[in-house]
Amino acid sequence: MANMTNEKKLTKREAFNMIIDILDEKDEMELKAVMVHEVELLDAKKNSLRKTTAKQEENEKLIQAILEAMDVIGQPATIKELMEAGDLAAKGIKSNQHMNSLLIKARKGGLVKCTHEKNVAYFGRGYDEKYYNEDGTPKVEE
Repeated sequence: MANMTNEKKLTKREAFNMIIDILDEKDEMELKAVMVHEVELLDAKKNSLRKTTAKQEENEKLIQAILEAMDVIGQPATIKELMEAGDLAAKGIKSNQHMNSLLIKARKGGLVKCTHEKNVAYFGRGYDEKYYNEDGTPKVEE
């Protein structure tokens, strides 16, 4: 019967690193070099899987259009004001919900900050306190 405990399965990377440590203790540099190369191959494979999709690239262009609209206005603005100032509907942002999702991505990326006055959200350039510390470093999620 299968083991029903919540044991974490050993990954290939962890196994290779354990082998590297053992080989390092035994002074087996040739075998260690082979294992280090295997870890590098895993890293290369992992990085090659992280290509941006067409939708992600499109969203990056839309976020840049939003930032340009913010620069035109020159002060924090509502979603409606940003949509009108940058003619963002013509650029591909079809709804306030789509705009909001792009603004959330920009906030998490440290490009946009959100402030609230009388229950109205205003967006402008800067670090958002929800995602960044006062010194501009990202907050660590727990």
